[in-house]
Amino acid sequence: MDEILFADPAVFGFDASLNYEYGKYTLQLIIEAKGRLDLASLAACLPQELNIEIKYDHADPFSHRGKRQIHYLPGTIG
Repeated sequence: MDEILFADPAVFGFDASLNYEYGKYTLQLIIEAKGRLDLASLAACLPQELNIEIKYDHADPFSHRGKRQIHYLPGTIG
């Protein structure tokens, strides 16, 4: 996700989570940016069957120390 989202110079930070519900995966992103992302360009970099939800809010990229991870919500995998 870092390579995809931080390729846009408008993006300051983001948080991501993956949710599985009703047989579909949804990538939920909280993005801090100085503008809106091009959703079509973002979707082109991700699996076609993946739903994407974006919320624009404060997302400090340094609030989580260590390797960045996508957090799976309860009941999403396995």
